[in-house]
Amino acid sequence: MYVDFAKEIIENQYSEYDEESIIEDLKELSWHDSGFEKAKKLEDGCASYEFTGDFIDWLDNMACERDYILKENVKMWVKAHNPQPKLEKGDQLKINESLSRTPDLKKDSVVYITGINMEQAYYTISSDPDKNGGYVLDFEKVESKCEILSQ
Repeated sequence: MYVDFAKEIIENQYSEYDEESIIEDLKELSWHDSGFEKAKKLEDGCASYEFTGDFIDWLDNMACERDYILKENVKMWVKAHNPQPKLEKGDQLKINESLSRTPDLKKDSVVYITGINMEQAYYTISSDPDKNGGYVLDFEKVESKCEILSQ
């Protein structure tokens, strides 16, 4: 992914640096920053970039491209390994070990399986059994940190 990003930066003439240097710079950026914030961090470093509006937009869209790549990688992994969910939609669970810093997903909370995505190998869970959707967590995490209260 970083190699492809670096090649694109060079092709678009956003920098004359070599691939390796650009890759190292990109690895230092936060995926949560805006394109402007990423540009500012690159500018603060010793690298030489052409900070045009197009480049800042490109930096802004990097996170979306990364998310797409990650989803495609998960799909390939799921296809190769074919994990099967052990829980079913509607199952009531008690969280034995916090799943997240989110208050709804803390230890001893009660949640329900509100959906199952086989293509991405994740459950959606919520404290509301009638909710369509909820928090997205992979099969393994939910199955290893929760116990079934009722099916």
